Amino acid sequence: FRTPLQNTDLWSIHPQDSAETTGGKLKEEWLKQVRKADGNVEKAKLGRAFLAAHGRSLLFAIASMVLYQILQFLSAAIFIFRLVDYVELPSERTTLRDGLTLVFALFFNELLRSVFFSAHWYFAVKAAVRFRASLNMVVFDKVMRLRNLGKMTVGQVVNLCVNDGHRLFECARFAGFMVGAPIMSVAVITYTTILIGWPALLGCATVLLFYPIQFAFGKQIGVYRSLAVKATDTRVRKMNEILNYVKLIKMYAWEGAFARQIASIRANERKYLERSQFFTALAFAITPIVPVIATAVTFTAKTLTGG
Repeated sequence: FRTPLQNTDLWSIHPQDSAETTGGKLKEEWLKQVRKADGNVEKAKLGRAFLAAHGRSLLFAIASMVLYQILQFLSAAIFIFRLVDYVELPSERTTLRDGLTLVFALFFNELLRSVFFSAHWYFAVKAAVRFRASLNMVVFDKVMRLRNLGKMTVGQVVNLCVNDGHRLFECARFAGFMVGAPIMSVAVITYTTILIGWPALLGCATVLLFYPIQFAFGKQIGVYRSLAVKATDTRVRKMNEILNYVKLIKMYAWEGAFARQIASIRANERKYLERSQFFTALAFAITPIVPVIATAVTFTAKTLTGG
């Protein structure tokens, strides 16, 4: 702690994951999109540039998650179900070979499921890091070539790198779940309907009813994050003014007035962030309850109908 942090204190990363490499790929693909749009930057597709530059890792992550979801369904719907039947059947109708086959099948299924789950997070985080690093590199390169920011403020540039970069990171990290979840939902609905009957549809409908609630929470989170971003931009601009005219402020003893302004802006910013985190925590708290409620609804309907 007695010496400042040096480059040698940080571990090295793969050259393909460096900001210089990822930013160069994104810039190259972006120029291709601009050429396809006949030089019209407004019509050029930034999303396609990101996918063309770093989409391979994202594709591997999505494929790994889909295979993981399939193996998870097979584990619960086939192997565990048959093992329960094997235990309940009389011993004269079963053989040791059948039991060992089911056990080893379940073991290898779980082994492959763990491998694909780990592979998903490896490729997802890898893609997310490259997405964010390339964005920061391109923004940094653009800012360094500008004489002034024009209509943009320093706070907007910081928000672009921090908030938008983090959103891009989260989108790439959880893209596999966006593709795998619908596949798993269709498989579960079909299987439970065949196994239990129409009461299973009530349980599925109960799960679907919670989606508007989660959507409302997500909308509120977005609203408060937008307000927090505006408050952050205001605070950063105000701090830049203070630093630029610090001598004048000290000469007229305006430190207290400016300190109160910064504290007021920071209080609003903190309020918006706290509310955003409150709705985030509420959404995460409700999620584990949904399967329990859906299961209770399903078996209650099955029992009341004489099932």
